[in-house]
Amino acid sequence: MRTAVCALLERLGHAYTEAASCGEAKALLAERAFACSIIDLGLPDGNGLSLVPIVRQCNPCCTPIILTADARPETIVETMRAGVFDYLVKPVDFTTFQAALGRALHHHEVTRERDELLKALAEERDLLRTRVAEATADLRRHASHIELVNIRQEVLLQLNRLPEEAHTEEALFRSLFDKLAPCVPLHCVALATTHSRECFIAVTPAENGRPVVVTAEPSADNPAAEMSDGSGTAYGDLAAAVESHLGLDTSAWQARTYPQGVLGRLYCTVGFFLPRDFEADAECDAFLAACAGIIASKWQEMRLFHYAARRASVGNLALDISREMVQMLTAIRTAADVVMESGLSQEGMEGMAIINENVEHLRQQLKELRILSSPQRNTVETVHLEHFVDQALDFLAGVIEQRGIVINKDFHTSSECVLFNGAALARTFLDLITSAVRSVENGRQVCLRLRDNGADTVLFEVSYDGLSSELFGVARRVTDRFVPAALWSHPKFIMAQRTIRGCGGTLTIEHKMEGWCAFSVILPRNALSSTQELEEIGVS
Repeated sequence: MRTAVCALLERLGHAYTEAASCGEAKALLAERAFACSIIDLGLPDGNGLSLVPIVRQCNPCCTPIILTADARPETIVETMRAGVFDYLVKPVDFTTFQAALGRALHHHEVTRERDELLKALAEERDLLRTRVAEATADLRRHASHIELVNIRQEVLLQLNRLPEEAHTEEALFRSLFDKLAPCVPLHCVALATTHSRECFIAVTPAENGRPVVVTAEPSADNPAAEMSDGSGTAYGDLAAAVESHLGLDTSAWQARTYPQGVLGRLYCTVGFFLPRDFEADAECDAFLAACAGIIASKWQEMRLFHYAARRASVGNLALDISREMVQMLTAIRTAADVVMESGLSQEGMEGMAIINENVEHLRQQLKELRILSSPQRNTVETVHLEHFVDQALDFLAGVIEQRGIVINKDFHTSSECVLFNGAALARTFLDLITSAVRSVENGRQVCLRLRDNGADTVLFEVSYDGLSSELFGVARRVTDRFVPAALWSHPKFIMAQRTIRGCGGTLTIEHKMEGWCAFSVILPRNALSSTQELEEIGVS
């Protein structure tokens, strides 16, 4: 029968291999892949039905056909349940055999194609999953980056509002550390000046989580370290200063320092100490540089404000307070008069009368305060005007650099003067230079001149070109030697005039040429040298 089947297969043009037993069949199935297997149930070494699972295991696409003489129904049912494709009973004619074999081979091809498609589909699914995972990871990284950028922008906005929240250096730097902590893993933030008034300030977290601020200013026993480039005496090595003042080991940290300067002059350096394994990319470096610029500017602003507050005349402060109080008292009295004219009961009229009496009493007290707070003959101070200018330029360094403004400093005489209430000029010089910087167009220049104005007076002039926006908040262009009346009556200009007049000098505004405007301040070299000036300024 096996020989007859092989002859039929050869006649039909199929390649085949024959086996005489279950053992031979198992060996062939383990070595080669077949499209169809024709199995007899009665084999010398066992039941051919036992080969069906082995066929499926070795080659899932191989289609088994049973060819046997057993035509019992129970055998046919058992065989079909085992997963056989077809069941042929001996003797079988050629046509039936050919049709069964054709169906089996077609089933094999369909099964093989299905398996290949399923395999390709599985590979495509795995590839799609990989691409989706990569795209999701990219989206998450992009979303994380956007979130980090938003956090950094919010931090920069918060840093710009720091002076509104912090009024001391300690509070300023503690707030700085708290706001930067969510963005970068800070170990320490340090700032050191690089001019004649050296100081060092640093902030680092403590064990309880509250930032600790350490400040130091050099003394005769502990002078500032010499800069490595010889550019001045200051804390040139921030890491050494941090180790010295905070007792910390900075060898495992990376220090990212950002010098801050204006007009080619370095005035301070801000350093951020981060873990050595922290990777600071270009965006992080730009963010830290922006933070350093803001904090340096705010720190300079605070120091200048404190300096002006410490050195300002008590008399000028009292005059400011009294002026504001007089305005409020006048408003209260006017309101009381209007209420009385509208008609009140007897008790209401008596109450309004009491209010008027109290207002008048306060007005008298303010009048006495104004008299007592007027400059006296012994309020004489030696000041250096150039120092006031440098302080103002340090304070405005960020704005000057950002807007590309050119500062032309032209000093041809000594800036030392002996003046009445001279320290109060610090704020006035800042106001004048600030007004010029705000008014000039981007990329234009502001000229600061200091010259002798005769034998006994000195002239300080702030002039600028491209005027188009505002002066002391007055949005009017100054042309043809015309200065808006609103400028002369502006509170800041009045305050500047009063301060300079209290120092024995004068302040004028002049439109010098088309597009140029100048503030001119004339001050005495020595206010004590003129008895007339003493009489004019002593009591007013």
